[in-house]
Amino acid sequence: MKKFLAIFLSVIMLLSSFALMASAASTYSVTLPDVEGRVLATADINTDNPITGDPATADYVIYYDSTVYTDLSAIEANTTFEFAISLAEKYDPETFVLFANNQPVDVNELSGNYAIFMDKNIVLTVPNVDIDQNFRLKRFTIVYKKTSFQQGGNPLGEIFQSKEGVKVFTYHLGDPQNAQTLQGVWGEDYYFKVILDEGYRDSLFGVETPPEDTLKIPMGLKAQTSVCECEEVGILYMGERKTLYADMHDSTLDDIEEDSGLIPVGLIFKIDGENVKQNMDILVSGVYSDAIFKIVSILYRLLRLILSIINNNT
Repeated sequence: MKKFLAIFLSVIMLLSSFALMASAASTYSVTLPDVEGRVLATADINTDNPITGDPATADYVIYYDSTVYTDLSAIEANTTFEFAISLAEKYDPETFVLFANNQPVDVNELSGNYAIFMDKNIVLTVPNVDIDQNFRLKRFTIVYKKTSFQQGGNPLGEIFQSKEGVKVFTYHLGDPQNAQTLQGVWGEDYYFKVILDEGYRDSLFGVETPPEDTLKIPMGLKAQTSVCECEEVGILYMGERKTLYADMHDSTLDDIEEDSGLIPVGLIFKIDGENVKQNMDILVSGVYSDAIFKIVSILYRLLRLILSIINNNT
């Protein structure tokens, strides 16, 4: 009898140990990704109310139901932790990848959220940050098209757009000759160069007008985009074998000697990074053949003279 009781008590103690172990493993934890150099915030997935940090300024925000998951270090075992991730507007979500315990996690196509079954402790990570896979700034197409320019809301765009005698390329700072096309990057200045063919270069600098001139219409090569105005920042010159050189206005970069004997053939323009947040087209205007430019210049000067006389007599 004593032997039976001893065995019975041992079994009870063993079952109690199993119960304690099962109780201890009734919850699991989720560790949110901590990405060096990036700011994380959390918010409620139903109300958008902040939980931690400021979602408005964070690089990425993790949304979950804060009424269900009150403590991410103690989530009930065998349930599903559902959450969403939103990147700041400047980042490209198509390149974002999330790992859970070193394995990629996909978004559920029906809910649009991530869902992880809680049968173990989960550590979320964002890999490949240094190689521009995650938190990659959005890229935009900035192109020159010899077509109607209606995108900017200017119905006269097609009339004033220059469609011949012009070539437009991305401009590489410090490398005027490079013609490789680059995309615009969110928030970064974008440069392009406008090169005029031989026989069109009288349009390059236009007609000089005094500051007090009443006729405010610009005369000569101009460039803008379907989104914004562009700033002229340099002059392109051509040397022997059609090699290009640049003279940047407010920089010593690519500066050349004034008596170099090089031929001016184009201008360099900058799109301010504040405007590089979408695709856009480049419009070039004010370029005419040298013969037509001479006629237009004469008419332009006559118009200025007439307006000056009228203003003086009033």
